[in-house]
Amino acid sequence: QDPSLSIQQLISRLKDAGQTLTKDHEKKVLITGIHFTADDGVHKIGNLLLYGSSHFLSAYPCCNGSYSGTGDLFASCITGGLARDISLTEMMQTAGSFLEKSLIDSVEEHVPVNEGVNFEKYLYLLHT
Repeated sequence: QDPSLSIQQLISRLKDAGQTLTKDHEKKVLITGIHFTADDGVHKIGNLLLYGSSHFLSAYPCCNGSYSGTGDLFASCITGGLARDISLTEMMQTAGSFLEKSLIDSVEEHVPVNEGVNFEKYLYLLHT
């Protein structure tokens, strides 16, 4: 990712790419792991949902840790929520909050990155 792009420019480019992918179909595209610096200077990581000409960005402060399995956890949260008829945007926010808390704890506890995150105590966040 080009660090000189604003989040608005980045979203615009991703929307163009998403529309290219879905031009012949009515599909939703979910792009994960988007690193950017917000207008307030905070480094964030986000997930962008593209649907038609609309989009939804769910982003959280980056906690300076990249742990194995976080993508799998995110996908599992999304899939579980959709199976329970929870909206995709709501599950993106729930999964993001769940992972943010898990990552913060893992960084603070110096968990080796290949061991994944300490998520168990935050499973209650996934029950709605």
